[in-house]
Amino acid sequence: MLRKEELENEVYQALKKLKRADSIGISGFLKGLNLSSLHPEHRYVKYPGEAMIKLLLLRDAKKLKSTQKALDYLKKHEKEAFDLGFFKDEKNLLELPNQRTVSYFYNHILNKENRISISNITQILNETGNKFDFFPEIPDEPKKQTNNSKTIYNRKNEKTKQICKFLKKNAYDLISLKMHHNTKYQKNTLLDILVHSGINRTFMNGGVDQFREQTGREAPIGRTIRHHFSKFDLDKVQRDFMIIFENYWKLLKSKNILKRRTYDVAIDFTDIPYYGKPSPDIVGKKPEKGTSWGYRFITISIVEKDNRITLLALPVRFFEMQISSKLVEILIKYAKGKVKIRNVYVDRGFFSVEMINKFKELNVKFLMPATKNRRVVKMLNVSPGSLIVKDYEMSNGKKLANFNLVIVEASEGIKRAFATNIILNQNESGFSEKLFHLYSKRWSIETGYRVEKGFMAKTTSKNYAIRVFYFLFAVLTYNLWLLADIFVCLSVFSSVPFGKHVITAKLFGVIFEKVSVF
Repeated sequence: MLRKEELENEVYQALKKLKRADSIGISGFLKGLNLSSLHPEHRYVKYPGEAMIKLLLLRDAKKLKSTQKALDYLKKHEKEAFDLGFFKDEKNLLELPNQRTVSYFYNHILNKENRISISNITQILNETGNKFDFFPEIPDEPKKQTNNSKTIYNRKNEKTKQICKFLKKNAYDLISLKMHHNTKYQKNTLLDILVHSGINRTFMNGGVDQFREQTGREAPIGRTIRHHFSKFDLDKVQRDFMIIFENYWKLLKSKNILKRRTYDVAIDFTDIPYYGKPSPDIVGKKPEKGTSWGYRFITISIVEKDNRITLLALPVRFFEMQISSKLVEILIKYAKGKVKIRNVYVDRGFFSVEMINKFKELNVKFLMPATKNRRVVKMLNVSPGSLIVKDYEMSNGKKLANFNLVIVEASEGIKRAFATNIILNQNESGFSEKLFHLYSKRWSIETGYRVEKGFMAKTTSKNYAIRVFYFLFAVLTYNLWLLADIFVCLSVFSSVPFGKHVITAKLFGVIFEKVSVF
């Protein structure tokens, strides 16, 4: 930790550089303040550590009431954000952390000594500002009139119900259930119970009881519902959901919501734990929750902040794991029919000669962590720092794959290796941070899985059609939530907040279940 006298010297040295300026802004001052001895490098935060510290100092020096106000200020004053050390993303847009990331950085990455140093710098800045009238604080924005706040709230809720009803009717109409014409319960009731069981994360029997109690509607027993769902033809299930996805994709396009020229996508596998004897429908997986078996699905999703829609989901059986590159080909070709792909992000499970050659054959840019085999470990050990090994060659004994092996330094001198065919410049400022920033987009697909599974009813059924239907229905509900959120924003606020939701997934599920389409 630097002593306060040393910090004062750093502050006055920075002020000395600006002594000829007509006026001194806090961001311009912080730009010249050397804090290299304080900032940590950490792989879990994609932004430069020194920029994060200067953001905290700007917040306190300008006496902003919260980190979010400081972030909002920088969004309006991009030049000052660049002065602090933040950078533009690959789309030439300012990339700032969110409030949660800043909080995590301060509480979990900075140590106690660094936090004390930041507090001391803030005190020095306040004393300097009062003495020399530097760094005038930003006046609070005038509070907006709240006379119409209730109206906006009511409009949002009313519009949410209207949109949910529209989306629900169109989705339900396209799901085919083999039901006799004189059956007591209609398809919509069965699907409503499935939605209810999903958002409450219950099994069907418990979900039926809750559904009856909370809605006052009659409902069949869980066994009857599972009987109807078990009559699905697997190919028909997949076709139904693909048609639904297609229809809503066309709706997005018609509303001119998809304005970007290119999109980043991620491909990943997700498993639903299975307890029982192995079968051709399940795959082996890493031991988790008391089992090494699971039902597996592979998905491709857009991973942009303002659009994280799952484009396609496919079930994966044991025998299909041997031809997983074929599944990847299906996903990418399907996605290319919807958007122009900029980059594809995958995890290290795709690090193989077969997969890399498939990505190159499909003419897509990819980024993935490299598995630490003997050759990769050797490269990590001999590399003096960040390094790009061009045309790195990997063999499986039969075929070769060429790609760029990128080695970057993460926290505490730990090195990471990535495989890619994206053009990168190791001499570029902030090279490591930008690479980690690129790959961090993949994590949004994991977030998507958590939300999707939050829409999925529990079951112990070993019927594969039921399992596939439950998962695809959960993915559909997740996509409908994103669509509803976008359309409500456009209808009520005339714009879509970047990376934010005005309707929570939980609220959407409750409203979606309650609106009637009879």
